[in-house]
Amino acid sequence: MSGYLPWKQIPDLLLTVVFLCACCYVLIYGKTCDWYASPAIWAGTAIGLCAFGALLLKEASARTGTYLDLHVFAYRNVWIGMLLFLVTVIANYGSTLMVSYIKAASAADNLHGATLSLWCVLGCVLGGVLSVVMIVWRIPYKYIFATGLLLVCISNVYLYFQYQPQGVYEHMILPSVCNFAGMFMPYAVVCAYGMNRLPSWLLPTWLFLMIAVRNAVAPAISMSVYGNLMQERQQHYVTRFVQDVPSLAGAVTVKGQAAIVAMKDVTGRIVWFTGIVAVLALAYPRRWSMRS
Repeated sequence: MSGYLPWKQIPDLLLTVVFLCACCYVLIYGKTCDWYASPAIWAGTAIGLCAFGALLLKEASARTGTYLDLHVFAYRNVWIGMLLFLVTVIANYGSTLMVSYIKAASAADNLHGATLSLWCVLGCVLGGVLSVVMIVWRIPYKYIFATGLLLVCISNVYLYFQYQPQGVYEHMILPSVCNFAGMFMPYAVVCAYGMNRLPSWLLPTWLFLMIAVRNAVAPAISMSVYGNLMQERQQHYVTRFVQDVPSLAGAVTVKGQAAIVAMKDVTGRIVWFTGIVAVLALAYPRRWSMRS
């Protein structure tokens, strides 16, 4: 495999970039722009669909040297792998809420925030070690995937009871380690599962799809879903609490309390979502392994 991108594939690259950028724009700014009441959202959707259609036509008509080999979609594990990446990113939104909570409700400064990131690195290392040990013991991938999601679920259950107006920075260390350890395990096994029985010439295409879903499409969907949900629940609790607060100063306090209660609400939904997905993974009839 050459170490450079041929000039004839530059249009394919540009079409892919345009499609992903348009997709992220529509998902992230849809709520802000009132969705399809805004011409900008219509334009973003049209540009994304045109770029995607042009990319598919160009790749289907090319005989050799394709940028996105469409033969990869003939493998079921590729479709399942992309779906699992999407599910994993959505389940990991609790880490974003945790960062927002630390800035809003605790006295932690930027230095403490950077220190918390070091604990996240420790969680990733522990998750990687646990994944390797389970793989060496020939434990099927679905159990590794479910174990990671259960760790994320436990982290969110802990956070659910920690969200309060006066937060304590030290109480965020344990859920950070647990969350990132659990997050790392599904990423590791889904990457390996997606390569199951793929020919070597399709591996670059799978790596591209994996990165596109993990770093572009899935985060945009997660941010759109949870961002809209968080805004709706916060507005709901502000309306509910402000009825008992006559003064403007009290209304400001109510807004902060409503944000924390909304975090608890969204975190509870993440717990249910993560737990249900883990159970479904365990109930999956096939054996997730490199020989399945």
